[in-house]
Amino acid sequence: MQKILIIDDDVVLLERIQAVLRLKGFETLTAASGKSGIGLARNHLPTLIVCDVNMDDGDGYATLNAMRHDPATAAIPFILMTGQADYPGMRQGMDLGADDYLAKPFTMEGLLASVVARLHKVLSVTHHSEQKLNELRVTIGSIVPHELKTPLTSILEFTDILRSRLASQPQNQSLEMLQHIHDAGLRLRQLIENNILCSQLFLKTADPRRQWSFGSKCAENAAQFIASTARRFAHARRRTIDLNCEANGATAAIAPEYLAKIVEELLDNAFKFSHPESEVEIHAEIASDLFLLAIIDSGRGMTPEQIANIGAFMQFDRATYEQQGAGLGLAVVKRLVELHEGNV
Repeated sequence: MQKILIIDDDVVLLERIQAVLRLKGFETLTAASGKSGIGLARNHLPTLIVCDVNMDDGDGYATLNAMRHDPATAAIPFILMTGQADYPGMRQGMDLGADDYLAKPFTMEGLLASVVARLHKVLSVTHHSEQKLNELRVTIGSIVPHELKTPLTSILEFTDILRSRLASQPQNQSLEMLQHIHDAGLRLRQLIENNILCSQLFLKTADPRRQWSFGSKCAENAAQFIASTARRFAHARRRTIDLNCEANGATAAIAPEYLAKIVEELLDNAFKFSHPESEVEIHAEIASDLFLLAIIDSGRGMTPEQIANIGAFMQFDRATYEQQGAGLGLAVVKRLVELHEGNV
């Protein structure tokens, strides 16, 4: 609900304006002086302020000036009311940053028209800003990762070639260094791919008019697919011995590539936050026409509040625990599951 602050020392007019605005569905705050109005504005951050110019305890110009110099209230639309609507006074108000002027006496219809016009402008500006921000996010999220991925592909391909050539040489230090380079490249590739996928998922959310297809295919023999995906990923993370997979054959209403992404990101999280040689379990089954997937580790865990706040680039307790990654994996998992009408 939009909140409007009314500042006027005329109690009768104040109550009349408040009644009209409430009748139209607005939440209202009232103040009988500029000083108290400034305090209410700072504490409640209203959507719009309507303020009288001539008041015994500080005039409207001083109130407007104070609010425009406070970062918390500087952008709030401000309508001045005055019984002396001469040009110098109006010019002073506009110079201080007033958004509109109401000359007394005015009708309640005139007041409402001014309020609605100001609020409409705020919504238009906000919508335009959000569109520009979304365009910037999409541009950064799509172009930058692709530009990073191109040279990375060459790095990984050539390290693979060099590793295969040096593998036959016993205790070769160069092979060990190449392995570290290759592992770092794989980690960077995962981060880039998550950035790209996160951008695509964000675009789906930001513009529902776009026709997006997440694949009509279902993951047949999902349990077998999950098990093979998990073993491959555990081998890459050198945690094969820690993996315990119990899955029953079933079909999941999700394309295999997205199911693989969910499994890999959850396993990556489980391996990252649990000690080597501690068990990581996978359970998959059908229950009441739902495909249930659980991945369990013995790490420090997450609180319900943290799970509820999973989002892109969101990491928890990073200041306390040093951790890798950019906070994208679980956000991608959550959004993929939700887009397939599931829950995390």
